[in-house]
Amino acid sequence: MTETGLGNVNEPILQISDLSFAYGDRQVLADIALSLDSGQCLALVGPSGCGKSTLLKLLAGLLPLQSGRVSWDGKSDSAHAITAQVGALMPQSDALYPWLRVLDNVALGARLAGASKRDARAKALELLTQVGLADFTQAWPGELSGGMRSRVSFVRTLSSGRPLWLLDEPFGALDALTREEVQDWLLQQRQQHGATMVIVTHDVAEAVLLGDRIAVLPKEPGALVAELEVPQLTRADADFVTWCEQVRALLKA
Repeated sequence: MTETGLGNVNEPILQISDLSFAYGDRQVLADIALSLDSGQCLALVGPSGCGKSTLLKLLAGLLPLQSGRVSWDGKSDSAHAITAQVGALMPQSDALYPWLRVLDNVALGARLAGASKRDARAKALELLTQVGLADFTQAWPGELSGGMRSRVSFVRTLSSGRPLWLLDEPFGALDALTREEVQDWLLQQRQQHGATMVIVTHDVAEAVLLGDRIAVLPKEPGALVAELEVPQLTRADADFVTWCEQVRALLKA
């Protein structure tokens, strides 16, 4: 098990350097540097309040850059993270609109990306069919189970067609069994679509399962505690527990 920097011959598609952010006088992030190759998943872990969600909001363009640089495929912007133009955000709650049926909830992602209503609904139906939810297109969100709601919310994110998925603790409200089921499903979807993903999580096992890289943020603003490159593992692999223990040890350091 090794801690890694960039270490790649090819230029990473996502690069974050010298990133700092403060809410007024309260410093939240300081001197953050990260990189990610195309098609990889970066899992952000750290103590509560360490700035994980703030970092994701910066990448999504919901907060302005105060200092530092974020580049995507070699391009950057001094005011906002360039990733705001290519990233699709899935927030902590599924954020489904209760007055819209499943099909129109999913179509909203493509509509916001500029698609016509007809094209957006056609794309939504295609995606819902791909994930086994074709029979639920006319259901209301309140009629769905927690796992199904997570799938619908994710498919809405996917429908935007953007290559960077930004997930902020998307499965925190699910029970343990449903969470594992949806994690496995998400892993399949990411591999199928070849997307690049950044996920914020408090679940160490989730970080090890989904992440190609794990960034451990410090309790106090400063450089990363560690950036780990993780092999592809399943929960049944002998090294899975070892990796989880290593990440937990870093969180306690």
